[in-house]
Amino acid sequence: MLGYVISGLVFSHYSDKYGRRPIVWLGFTIELTGILLCAVSPNIYFYSIARFLVGMGSSGREMAIYIMCKFGVNSAWNVISVHGSELYPTVLRVRGLGVASVIGRIGSISAPFMKNLAATTGLSLVMTLYGTLTCVGAVLGLFLPETKGREIPDTIEEAEN
Repeated sequence: MLGYVISGLVFSHYSDKYGRRPIVWLGFTIELTGILLCAVSPNIYFYSIARFLVGMGSSGREMAIYIMCKFGVNSAWNVISVHGSELYPTVLRVRGLGVASVIGRIGSISAPFMKNLAATTGLSLVMTLYGTLTCVGAVLGLFLPETKGREIPDTIEEAEN
């Protein structure tokens, strides 16, 4: 939870100052770094203890890794929510954000399957898979247009220009 609070305070300020696109990319980069660090955890117990320590508010290397993951996920998600509403024109905004939300839920839908996969193959494979998907998202995020200082489009024609 601490990762959520810190990233919300920090990245909301910086997304207004530097624009949405670089902050989304930074969030994905932080998330990827954290996921890859979790991927090299020696066993599921180490990872579970790290998550428990996060909830308890303890300090330590495991918690720092987990908070870094949460920091990246939350910062990217918060900025993408604002960025998405600025990208779509008014006539398509709800539909576009709805489709983006459905696609974003694929990770949580796949979580039970990933638990079973981790039990049979190990946690490193699952974290590497999520890290790869995050890396793909970060690269695709580089192609998003910058919306800082632009008016929100009302029509499809305005959005295309």
